[in-house]
Amino acid sequence: MDLVRKYEAGLVYGERAMTTELLLNRKKSDNTKLYFEAYDANLFPLPEFKHWPEKGKRELIAQVNKKVTENVTVLVDGTVVKERI
Repeated sequence: MDLVRKYEAGLVYGERAMTTELLLNRKKSDNTKLYFEAYDANLFPLPEFKHWPEKGKRELIAQVNKKVTENVTVLVDGTVVKERI
C-alpha cells in the first residue's frame, strides 16, 4: 500500500478553534516513514513538537496511534512520535 498517498490529506483532531492539523510533508515521507508538520485550526504553524506541553504531546501521540495503524515510523516536526517495529 502506498502510505504517502493514503495520508496525503494529513490527520486532524480536536474541535473548532482547538483543532490540530498534521499535514504530510511528501518530500520527507515514504512507505516506511511519514513526516507531518503541525498547524492550528487556521493553518498557522504550531511550535515544534519538542516544545509542546506534556499533555499536548500525549494527546497527539494517542491520536497518531489511533489513526495510523500501519507499521511505520511517524515524525512530527522532526520528532519521532511512533516507531516502526
